[in-house]
Amino acid sequence: LLGSFFVENRFMSLPVVLLLPAIGLLERFGLQERAAGLISGVSHATAGRVMWVYQALRQAGSMVGLTIGGHAAMVRPLVAPMAEALAQTGRAPLPRQLSHRIRAHAAAAENWGNFFADDILVAIGPVLLMKGVLESAGVSVGVVELGLWGLPTAAMALVLAAWRFRLLDRDIARWRASGSPTE
Repeated sequence: LLGSFFVENRFMSLPVVLLLPAIGLLERFGLQERAAGLISGVSHATAGRVMWVYQALRQAGSMVGLTIGGHAAMVRPLVAPMAEALAQTGRAPLPRQLSHRIRAHAAAAENWGNFFADDILVAIGPVLLMKGVLESAGVSVGVVELGLWGLPTAAMALVLAAWRFRLLDRDIARWRASGSPTE
């Protein structure tokens, strides 16, 4: 049954099959280096600000049902290298620990941007799933009400992300001043 469903709907896997080689080719021909060079020329940009802007764009897209990226399409080839380039401007390579923290924050920007804003659009799975679960428990609720309750959560996710990214920028500045990796 599962195999026949896959064969009947194989067009669903087409974006994944086409996306991975395209990303590989772009990375092979210097996408990361070009993105890092482009963003390092922006005067007030910091690693945290770039990731916060990406999360805000990701949330805005999720609110209306658009997927503007993902880990394979945006975070790994663009967002994380841009943030790392901004963190190491004019210095020796980043310490491994700090580089991993920046990459983790970039991945979190994707996850938070997708997850917390996904509940606002009433025509997609999470809202319909919540409605079904609540109705099975005897709670009558409309999908528009559920979507509206998702707005404060999405706003709070942006506020908390701004705080987290500001702490990361502070640690990067501390590393620049002292030359030693931060915990």
